[in-house]
Amino acid sequence: MHTIPRHAFMRGLTLVELMIALAVLGIMLTIGVPALSQVVNQNRLTSQANLFVGLVTLTRSEAVKRRTDVSLIFVHESGNWTGGLQVREGANNPNGTLIRQAQLANDFFAFGVIDAANLPAAISFNAVGQTDNSISITFYFQHNDCKGDLRREITVSPLGNLQMERKSCAT
Repeated sequence: MHTIPRHAFMRGLTLVELMIALAVLGIMLTIGVPALSQVVNQNRLTSQANLFVGLVTLTRSEAVKRRTDVSLIFVHESGNWTGGLQVREGANNPNGTLIRQAQLANDFFAFGVIDAANLPAAISFNAVGQTDNSISITFYFQHNDCKGDLRREITVSPLGNLQMERKSCAT
């Protein structure tokens, strides 16, 4: 008589194997979720900083293209820039022709100027692409719960050049 081995009929997992698999999955999730959260926060921060850099670049290029002053105006509400950013024709002219408008996600990020004494109402570029400021202005973006290098500093020089740096939150 031919007997079929007992393990040939087993198709499932034992309770011990299932518990081990769940324990390994739990450990992987415990390690992976915070790392994924950090990546998501970093991508959102970079997106906001790139939006700002794009608006400054657009403002400068429109000034050169139109051969007139064009400004990136910070729309103030309640003492901060929650009203968004507007690119308008004219030197710091809130009534100039609106070229583009954007809103920063300030519920998640802090945005401001490194030297608050030099807080501009706008960044204006003239027909040759230079700002009306005599000194460089450095803006920062950082996560509200800033940890690690979740901070970006963007410097606009008087010549209109931009520089973006990744910084640690401690600075």
